[in-house]
Amino acid sequence: MSELASHNELISWLRNRFEEKLADVIDSMTGERPTITAVESSEALERDASAVAWLTPVSLGPEAGLATVFPVETWRAIGQKALEAVGIEDGDDDSIRGTFLEIQSQALTSVLWDLGQRAKVEISMESGRALEATDTFDFQRYQLQDGSPFEFGVSSALVDQVIAIANEAEKPREARAAAAAGGGSSAVRADSSDISAAGPSTTLDLLLDVELPVSVSFGRAQVPLKDVLKLTSGSIVELNRTVAEPVEIIVNNCVIARGEVVVVEGNYGIRIQEIISRAERLRTLN
Repeated sequence: MSELASHNELISWLRNRFEEKLADVIDSMTGERPTITAVESSEALERDASAVAWLTPVSLGPEAGLATVFPVETWRAIGQKALEAVGIEDGDDDSIRGTFLEIQSQALTSVLWDLGQRAKVEISMESGRALEATDTFDFQRYQLQDGSPFEFGVSSALVDQVIAIANEAEKPREARAAAAAGGGSSAVRADSSDISAAGPSTTLDLLLDVELPVSVSFGRAQVPLKDVLKLTSGSIVELNRTVAEPVEIIVNNCVIARGEVVVVEGNYGIRIQEIISRAERLRTLN
C-alpha cells in the first residue's frame, strides 16, 4: 500500500484539506479566520436555485471530481464579508456571489495542488457545472461559527484513480527491489524483450489528435480587490517579470516551457528556449 493509504483515509485527508484551505482563503480575503466544524447529518442540504451546488471535474477521468453545496445564506455571508473587508458595504447579489465563487475556486485549486503533490501526479481542474441529482459523492456536512451550513463531497472515482496511479508508480520500484533481492535480472530482461516484440503501443496514436489549450504568460500580479475595482481603460498593472525574462508557455494550465517573444510575418510567436522538468511542472500547476 502506498503512502496514500486507504480509500477512506484519503477521503478524510481531502476533507481536512478543504476545511483548512477554505479557512485560509477566507482569512486572506477578510482578515478573520473562520471556525469551521464538521457536523453529523443524515439529510442533504437543499439544492434550490439560490444555492451554489457545484461539481468540479478534474483531469483524472470523467467521474473524478469534487463537489460543494453552499446554501444562499452561507455563500452570501462569506461573499459579503469579503466585500466589506475592501470597503464595499452594499454589494449586489452578483458581486457577492462572484466574490464567493472566487474564494471557493481558490480553496479547491489548493486542495488539488496538495493532492497532486502527495500523489506525485499532475491534476488540473476542468470546467465545472451545476451539481445534478444523479451525481454521486461522499458528502461531509460543515458549519461556520454562525451556524451557516455547507457540504463538501469527494467522488469515489477520484480517490480510486489517485490510488491506482500511485500504486502503479510503485510497481517499478518493487520490481527492481525484488530483482536485486532474488537475482532476477534475466527475468527483467525477458520482460523488456517481450514488450519490445509486441510492437509500438496504439495508446499514443489515440492521443495525438487531442487538442489542448496553449497560452503564454507574460507575468502575474496580486492586486487587492479594492484596486481591481478601480481599474479603468488606460490603467497599468505591473507584472512580476522584467522585459528580459523569458515568458511561460502554458498547456492545459501547466507550464511546460519558457521562451522569448518573436515576430513572425507580422504575428507574435514564441521561440522555445527551455523545456522544464516534470518536477517543476508539478510546482507550476495553477
